[in-house]
Amino acid sequence: MKNQTTIKELWNLCGIEGCGVSAEVRHLEKLLARHRDNLVSTLTEKQREIFEKYTDCLREVEGINACDAFTYGFSLGIRLSGEAWSESLT
Repeated sequence: MKNQTTIKELWNLCGIEGCGVSAEVRHLEKLLARHRDNLVSTLTEKQREIFEKYTDCLREVEGINACDAFTYGFSLGIRLSGEAWSESLT
């Protein structure tokens, strides 16, 4: 994709925090945090280290997936706009 770098720069400006977070998502985030805390409290130190590495990788994958979805959606929207504009000129 030719303009992928520019679109990713746009993502870096707004990112996932820039997206409107619904009440449902906020609720689920609170549940995740509570369950995570409950789980971590039952783990040994070694298990906590492993779990932290796991969650770090998971956050990274989620961030990459969110950026890729934004990039694809933005590009698709621009292409749709271009098609609509070119059709209106004919």
